[in-house]
Amino acid sequence: MRTSTTGNCNRAWGFTLIEVLVTLALLALLSTLALPKIGLFLRGDALQRGARAGMALLQETAGRAREEQRAWVLRYDATQHALLAEPAKSQAGAQERVRRVLLPAGLRAVRIRTRTAGDRGTPRLFISARGYVQPALLTLEDAGGAMLTLAPSPFLGRVRLLPGAVDVHRADLFR
Repeated sequence: MRTSTTGNCNRAWGFTLIEVLVTLALLALLSTLALPKIGLFLRGDALQRGARAGMALLQETAGRAREEQRAWVLRYDATQHALLAEPAKSQAGAQERVRRVLLPAGLRAVRIRTRTAGDRGTPRLFISARGYVQPALLTLEDAGGAMLTLAPSPFLGRVRLLPGAVDVHRADLFR
């Protein structure tokens, strides 16, 4: 028999069945709430990855335009499911290097909207030879209907990421 400094210890060590069941119920509840978020974090969200790829391509192309003193065009190619950056005017017979960023398979739609063209024709985003980006919005949508919009700042070289689809005529977007 064990003794303690405060006296005899007659209590058995362990947990009651009710304590174990309550603990298991709490763990089940927490895992039910946390596992979907952990799964998204571990495999990466396709919408976020696509937005980051688009932001990087925009910034890289603007820098390249300044460096080469040459205008570039950014467009979406549905057949390749990719964003393409290419020189605005290519010389006849010249092999131009086109920068291509493949978008994640989970993305369903890509829209480029400018203030002047809207959704007519093949939407393109122009980048001047000084690296200035045409005021435009690039909207990405995943299979679940969630949307993110990239709003490049025409003169600052920054790209803002906005939730949802955004109206191209908002005055505060292109500051």
